[in-house]
Amino acid sequence: MTRPYQICTRCVMDTTDPDIQFDENGVCNHCREYDEVVRRRVFTGVEGVRNLEQIVNQIKGDGNGKQYDCVIGVSGGVDSTFVAYKAKQFGLRPLAVHLDNGWDSELAVRNIENALKKLDIDLYTLVLEWEEFKDLQLAFLKASTPIPRFLAIMQLSPLCGIPLPGSASSMLSQATIPAPRPIFHLPGLRGTLTGCTSRAFTNSSAQSH
Repeated sequence: MTRPYQICTRCVMDTTDPDIQFDENGVCNHCREYDEVVRRRVFTGVEGVRNLEQIVNQIKGDGNGKQYDCVIGVSGGVDSTFVAYKAKQFGLRPLAVHLDNGWDSELAVRNIENALKKLDIDLYTLVLEWEEFKDLQLAFLKASTPIPRFLAIMQLSPLCGIPLPGSASSMLSQATIPAPRPIFHLPGLRGTLTGCTSRAFTNSSAQSH
């Protein structure tokens, strides 16, 4: 039986998502999940400052005696540039990592170079093999699955002896997307998922990723 069309009274999600559910007020489960994620993970005021200080102190302690105490991903966008700025402001010694997957714009590259030069942060750029990454992108599109993020940072951190990679996203604007998302936050599954998807939908085994 065809489900009648319905759109969330709070956001733009609708019944084109086959798993969407609505409460008695017409608010979808994605909005309710967002509220729960923000309640658990967004800290403000004195509590937020205290939690941030604890994280910074942990990073400094773990990185004592090393050239870098954290790795941060940089894209040339606002979020990652702000993280780079705050890392220096907190007295951290970050190594910036940029993943060049063939989609870089001249503006993004210029933003990265200018920001890191002013902040005196070293940059490591990982350039992916274009044909292989193109096949991988097509594979994930055919699988209707988001491409796992932060792979370069996760792989580089242990090589540099750095236990805490850093990344940036806005919890208030990116806190929730439909159900498949949580699997990408389990580091042990990243390589397995990428390899399986690649083998299923391309002739490549995604060795570089």
